[in-house]
Amino acid sequence: MKVLVDPRAGFCGGVRRVVKMAERHLEETGRPLVSLGDVIHNEVEIGRLKELGLSGTGYEILDGEGMAARQLLIRAHGEPPETYRKAERLGIELIDGTCPVVTRSQEIARSHYLAGEQVVIVGKPYHPETIGIRGHCDGQAIIVYEKSDIEKLNPHKQTFVLAQTTVAREWFQERIDWIRARCPEVEVQVENTLCRFVVGRDRDLEHFAREVDVVIMVGGTKSSNTKALFEVCVKVNARSQLVVTEADLDLNCLRPEDTVGVTGSASTPHWLLERVGNYIAGRARAEIIEAESNGRKLKRYRFRRRGSPDPRWRKEPPFDPPFFEGGRENAQAGVVEGADFAQQDLSRRARTRERSQSAHGLRGSGLSQPRRVLEPRHRHLPDYGRHLHALLRFLQCQDGPAAAARP
Repeated sequence: MKVLVDPRAGFCGGVRRVVKMAERHLEETGRPLVSLGDVIHNEVEIGRLKELGLSGTGYEILDGEGMAARQLLIRAHGEPPETYRKAERLGIELIDGTCPVVTRSQEIARSHYLAGEQVVIVGKPYHPETIGIRGHCDGQAIIVYEKSDIEKLNPHKQTFVLAQTTVAREWFQERIDWIRARCPEVEVQVENTLCRFVVGRDRDLEHFAREVDVVIMVGGTKSSNTKALFEVCVKVNARSQLVVTEADLDLNCLRPEDTVGVTGSASTPHWLLERVGNYIAGRARAEIIEAESNGRKLKRYRFRRRGSPDPRWRKEPPFDPPFFEGGRENAQAGVVEGADFAQQDLSRRARTRERSQSAHGLRGSGLSQPRRVLEPRHRHLPDYGRHLHALLRFLQCQDGPAAAARP
């Protein structure tokens, strides 16, 4: 028997961000911290954070009831503006851990609402993220979850549609068709606000479930993302189990020749997946294997023993582009400032190269066309690094013919 822990599973960028914020605050201040609701839909991770000093509270604290707190942590799902107003009146400092992808959805919905459009949110009416987005529209946005919800729409009013970030792509598209059928005479504008990490996980998980004999999905009982991803596994692999911890495993259904794949949702920490995988390996005397990597991105699942060298590993390790805070975590969560910066960077490099060639008489010469001022691997260097590299390349160009002419 072999056990494989899904290397692509684990926290999404938004959840990882708020968990790190809580851990950093607890470490730096040494004081307990209170979160407004469960900071994450995973009982095991909540227990770990509780040991560090993080506890949860209900919304009654904003009405002056229940426990008192000077600081409140906003979870990744976000909150409506009323939450911020109540906290300000009570003198409570808010530590905002709202996922950047959710913040973008809130801002988009608010702008279309202020423009006088009919805002429709495709999602679950009881989900905190949906409630928060609706609050940014002064509670006037219409939530479409079931087909009967479209009866609330005004078929003669311009309509704008967005989605809860964690719903399935096909589920979102089905409700878009309902809305367009309800409003055939007006323009229905649709904004794809789905989290790219969650959407990509569907495709990755389908491939992962086909590559193994048994799938163990680890996730919390309150996590809607866990349930959705488990349904994806069941469609591809009937031998799938949904567990919270290793105590829920049914090891009797495993066979000696099986390859068991352990995976999880966006709210499942990777350390828990490894713990479940090690438990299976210990109880069933199985071999733990790993998916091969090319050093940057897993293109397909190929297996090797844990600890054995990967012949395709590149010497230079992957790095997070430092052009905005958060690096790859925020990029996976959907922050787009990095792409804008990269585009501006390309334009600045082109202008710098043009000025340099003009100043030294290289424009139009043979030297300016075949040789690039910057190599692709240096595109993320700071300004001074890029200029220094360009100067060195220019000196090489000048020194080459001179060196050849010297006796």
